[in-house]
Amino acid sequence: MAFQQAINYQPAPAIEGDFCSANPRASLLAGAGALISGPLGVIAGRFGWANNYGVVTQGAGASGRIGFIHRDNLSLNTIWLGRSTMLVLPNVEITLHQSGDFWMRFAGGASPGQKVFANYADGSVVAGVSGSPPAAGAATGSIAPASIGFTGSITPANPFNTEEQGGVLQVTAPSGYIAVGSTITGAGVIAGNQILSQVSGAPGGVGLYEVSIAQNLASEALTATYGILTVASGLSGSYAVGDQLAGGTTAAGTAITGLGTGAGGLGTYYVNNTQTVVSGPMTSSGAQETAWYVASYAAAGELAKTTTSRQV
Repeated sequence: MAFQQAINYQPAPAIEGDFCSANPRASLLAGAGALISGPLGVIAGRFGWANNYGVVTQGAGASGRIGFIHRDNLSLNTIWLGRSTMLVLPNVEITLHQSGDFWMRFAGGASPGQKVFANYADGSVVAGVSGSPPAAGAATGSIAPASIGFTGSITPANPFNTEEQGGVLQVTAPSGYIAVGSTITGAGVIAGNQILSQVSGAPGGVGLYEVSIAQNLASEALTATYGILTVASGLSGSYAVGDQLAGGTTAAGTAITGLGTGAGGLGTYYVNNTQTVVSGPMTSSGAQETAWYVASYAAAGELAKTTTSRQV
């Protein structure tokens, strides 16, 4: 354990991710060997998304069933001689809660009765008005399909439980940018295999990637398909990695997974779903509304009690 480096005038009431009552709570059900933290780990005290294989991730491209990560058994995940952390190391069994009363930390503050939103970018919590996701943008935009070829191989993330966990894609010779959220195709690729996150290497280039389906695939020619969003005009608000998109014929679950020429304003962005959406109104939302409500007041950066009961 590292040396203490800070002293508080008053002890904190709790740490984010702690239970704030002894009321009933419910966890997300999953299959054998699930749920586990993804290859980049997850942060306790925030929300995470579980894919169909029981792998829980946070950040751009994360999708699936949502749940809150309770601060539980973090002492088992401490990095050797490292400082205490909220990080749950990769491939560790965790629990996602769908209901219950928890302490959550609100960077922007919170008031009783507000709804709790999960930030798509990192799973952190935001308080707001029900039905009005924060950090929304609007503009005239379009989406065009894109694809690149590369050489790669796939191995199971856990060779002892290939049915429940995803795989690791090793990219050795890309011919362009590989976007998170891309669907992979090739002679030996199982249909529907999708890139969930990048684990190592230059962004979009040579390196390791987490994929949704575990399989043993020797190195071969592969193709990644994705979409390119063009934010053209009439911008209000901003666009960011992790934002979910809506408008026109945009497919449900379409999210910004990387920056092209845009950095919040006009320009291009990589999205997970390959599709054609003609130019028209395009909106983004930066967070997903959850089942939780704020139950106590919190200034910016402070903790607040939250509950899935409407009686707040």
